[in-house]
Amino acid sequence: MSAWLGRPGLFHVGAAASVRALALESETSGSAVYLVSSVGSKQELLDTLAEQLHFPLWAARNWDAAADLLADLSWLPPGPVTLLWAEPEVLADADAAAHRMAVEVLTYAARVIRSRVLTVLLVHRGPH
Repeated sequence: MSAWLGRPGLFHVGAAASVRALALESETSGSAVYLVSSVGSKQELLDTLAEQLHFPLWAARNWDAAADLLADLSWLPPGPVTLLWAEPEVLADADAAAHRMAVEVLTYAARVIRSRVLTVLLVHRGPH
């Protein structure tokens, strides 16, 4: 059993674990899984989060809105949520400031959300 399973927070996972295996492990534990594939810009990340997590159509695409929505998620079915972000270093290489802010927003949301457990896994392509 993985140390992050069922725990709120942001966790870094090395390449030894595949996104598919992590998703299966999360689903088996009863968590709904949402995937953010490799993204190379702030806008791509915000758009992908909105699409994958079914943000309301009226929601703005900026860091403040993302933080508020990720810390809520009340429109999703009840139960724990696991967000898998594959290859976050792609954004870090393209825009280090956006990567830092994304990690800050995701960490914040996982810590303050009250309606469910939010586990965020950053799945790195190399060891971490």
